[in-house]
Amino acid sequence: MYLYFDGRKGEMSYSSVKALFTGEEKLINKILEDYSFQNFNSTNKAFNKYMNIELFDILRTEILLVGKQINLLSILRELIERRHKIIHEAALYGKLGTKTMNVYCRSLKRFALEFIRVFEEKNGIKLLKKNKMISNS
Repeated sequence: MYLYFDGRKGEMSYSSVKALFTGEEKLINKILEDYSFQNFNSTNKAFNKYMNIELFDILRTEILLVGKQINLLSILRELIERRHKIIHEAALYGKLGTKTMNVYCRSLKRFALEFIRVFEEKNGIKLLKKNKMISNS
């Protein structure tokens, strides 16, 4: 496996090496610079490479929300788009109330539990004492 830093395969600038050795930088932060975790394809690439997890398998999980089946990917995309508009365009939504926030929170919790389940299965370990799925209500 090659490490990619400063745009060159297997090479690091002196300042990058020094920052790692002095503790100013952490190796994980240098690795994470190569990925955008607001981009699902980039995130999936990182999860595949470092955890052997196909993120889209988890994101395709369908849950029952407001009386209809919807996959986690759709909900998380909507959440990221809203966040982007609020942060970068100062777009405030009158519809972003308690009901919508509850949907986002329940969806994020379900995603986390699905991720933990897959991680536990792939690695043969238990992260939670009791990995129960939340209800779809």
